[in-house]
Amino acid sequence: MSEFCTECGQFFNVLNEWTGWCAECSQSTLPPSRVERWLIRYADTVEYVMQVQGITAKLAIIEVHATYKATCIICGSPIKHGTHGRHFLCNSTPECKKARRRYKYLIYDKGLTKEAALAAITPQEQ
Repeated sequence: MSEFCTECGQFFNVLNEWTGWCAECSQSTLPPSRVERWLIRYADTVEYVMQVQGITAKLAIIEVHATYKATCIICGSPIKHGTHGRHFLCNSTPECKKARRRYKYLIYDKGLTKEAALAAITPQEQ
């Protein structure tokens, strides 16, 4: 099945998934920016929040961004410039700094996996 390239107006079998254009037209474009990648990743969530709460796209983006912020597993505060799913520890309190140093020690010196090191430094519920 042929698809229509909106840039050059020709039909092609395969279009670039990022641009929606053919290979020739896509070569002149830059890869998506950080903001575009975030919007691509969370577009369905933003749309859902807009429909459920009846708010504008800008407010929905702000709410989704706040919901998926990286938070510290020790103190629970948001991690400045942290990526959700990649950063787990902040550097704001002495307890967090101690856990961060321990985490690095367990990974680099003791050779534990990241999951095992996280399990070792996570406060245990009693």
